[in-house]
Amino acid sequence: MPGFQLWSLNNFFADSIKILSAFRINMELYLENGLISAEEWREVVTRLRAEAAPDRTQWMAVFERAVLDRARDGRVGVLFSGGVDSTLIAFVLHRNGIPFICYTVGFQDEGTKQPEDVIEARRIAERYGWDCRVQVLNLEETERIIVRTIGILGDAANPITVGVGAVVVAAADAALEDGVTMLFSGLGSEEIFAGYERHGKAVDVQEECWDGLVCMRERDLIRDTRIAAAMGVGIATPFLDLQVLRTGMLLEPKIKDGVKKYVLREMAVEYGLPHEFAFRPKRAAQYGSRIDGALERLARRQGLSKKEYVVRSR
Repeated sequence: MPGFQLWSLNNFFADSIKILSAFRINMELYLENGLISAEEWREVVTRLRAEAAPDRTQWMAVFERAVLDRARDGRVGVLFSGGVDSTLIAFVLHRNGIPFICYTVGFQDEGTKQPEDVIEARRIAERYGWDCRVQVLNLEETERIIVRTIGILGDAANPITVGVGAVVVAAADAALEDGVTMLFSGLGSEEIFAGYERHGKAVDVQEECWDGLVCMRERDLIRDTRIAAAMGVGIATPFLDLQVLRTGMLLEPKIKDGVKKYVLREMAVEYGLPHEFAFRPKRAAQYGSRIDGALERLARRQGLSKKEYVVRSR
């Protein structure tokens, strides 16, 4: 099984954070003995907040380098939903001649609509001739993936982590069949650029973004650590590269005319991504894939809430 992927930390942290000696170069979010501790993660974010310096003119170059640094080991995959985050990652790989495969997952059964992420992912991939492996799962197939995901996540399983995690598990299955063991994820973009609903309601959007970055460990990193370990894949997260965070966290406008992640979308257009793709409205993975709808059906079939179904399936 491939080794865990570990997060690369920049040299400017070296003197002030003792944990840096435990990290390896050019890797991701994970330590060899497990996930970074809550205290250590908070230290990283605190130090990052002190060092943050917005750089609109250089951010895209920094992000491009973060993607390319993570694509050095041959063919890679992209967890591809057709949203601006995954499309931008794929576009960077495409522009730099890096071979990759897009993996898209959705649920559709009798009486349900085609998942919007599937529709958009296919449309974008066809535009550029990208290899896109689409899995449209029926209820029985989705149930198997959901139950597996709950088993992997254990006490971290809840309707949201399971809904998102099931997409990753299904995509990892397909990737491993292709011999792909590194999957790019857009994780982190929502907190840099204010992509969640709560950001639109926040009194202080920037403060909400910093708080969300701290909370990512419990909300996202535990989930992806456990999936990566169980599936034997690496999850590449260029949006969580420290230089990407350092130069991006304070960029504005994060929200403009009701459009979240506005500055990221603008920079993507400047980089060459068509406006229609950069500004595509996007729901969270569990909704755009309709996996959450499958989870609700499965729970309702047993007379349970989604939360009750997840707890009983552990």
